[in-house]
Amino acid sequence: MISYLLDKIYVGNNSVEQVFLGSNLVFGKRLIPTPPGADNPIQTTLGKTGITLTFAETISGGNTTITYRPQAAGAPSLPGDFSITNNAAIYNVTTTANFAGNILLCFNLNHLTAEQFNTARIFHYNSNGETNDITVLTGANAPDPINKTLCGLTSSFSEFYILYRNFANYLNTENSFKLTTANNNSLIF
Repeated sequence: MISYLLDKIYVGNNSVEQVFLGSNLVFGKRLIPTPPGADNPIQTTLGKTGITLTFAETISGGNTTITYRPQAAGAPSLPGDFSITNNAAIYNVTTTANFAGNILLCFNLNHLTAEQFNTARIFHYNSNGETNDITVLTGANAPDPINKTLCGLTSSFSEFYILYRNFANYLNTENSFKLTTANNNSLIF
């Protein structure tokens, strides 16, 4: 027998909807009020992943929605030798807030092994059908292996993937591949 547990929690203006199959999150949606102002972080948790978004400037407030779903048919193919992470899958972010500048997205990935975290990257699937690595690799928002926090910088929203390098595929791949970062830098693996 397969059982489904639907968990809906309403706290003030915040809404969380999560669907679990056993202990695995199979769908999650979080609506977060996004106030106007500069550098105001908003935080939530979906399944095992803590998420923080920091808008450079929110001109007028609104609501930001983060939706989790597992990788499904029709999703873009993964770049090179990367694998979708366990319980991290795909996050679709939308907002009704009017904002300017970049948004820093940070994910707490305590459920990853040390090896997975050390190779993890955040990829953004944009409206042009491109998948770009937006991971911040240096400075204050560089990957934090102690707290397992990984951040990316973007100026637009759509689907974001947290991927880690699959070493078995990497060792068996003869071809390198090229990724373009948010700053239009090329990375060749």
